Amino acid sequence: MSWLQDALLHLSEALLVPVIGILLFLVVTSFLGLGSFLREAKDRRIGTRCRVGAFAGFARENHDDVPRLRVEIERVEAVLSRRIDRDVIISRVAPMLGLAGTLIPLGPALHQLGTSDFTVFADKIVVAFTTTVAGLVVCAIRYIVSSVRARWYEDDLRRIEAIVGVENVA
Repeated sequence: MSWLQDALLHLSEALLVPVIGILLFLVVTSFLGLGSFLREAKDRRIGTRCRVGAFAGFARENHDDVPRLRVEIERVEAVLSRRIDRDVIISRVAPMLGLAGTLIPLGPALHQLGTSDFTVFADKIVVAFTTTVAGLVVCAIRYIVSSVRARWYEDDLRRIEAIVGVENVA
């Protein structure tokens, strides 16, 4: 039974580096995404780069081609949905990775505490807590961004459907 425990210990320790790497990647991309979100919020406030306006132009050019309008609305919905889904998935996975990054070094840290090696114990505890914080920060950013964007995009789609006329497209 001891060899199974050792194998599981080595496996979990081997997972720490990928967990930290993924968390670092998610932290960087979350802050970049937050910048993109803030730019989009500013653009929406001043009315530039409006998705609805672009679609209105497309609808004017193709007002007689209902199937093409339907396909374009479905394409826009798919693009917007994918953008929101990515943030939702990351907001759910990030805390899991943070928890994994907490628990993986915690076992060896407790072992080091038993041997009175406080330096190694402290190093592992720092890793444990920082991965938790990283996971929660990523989760918070992605959750807020996805929630606000979902509301924006739902409103955009309602306005797009109103431009075309729901009865013609549905």
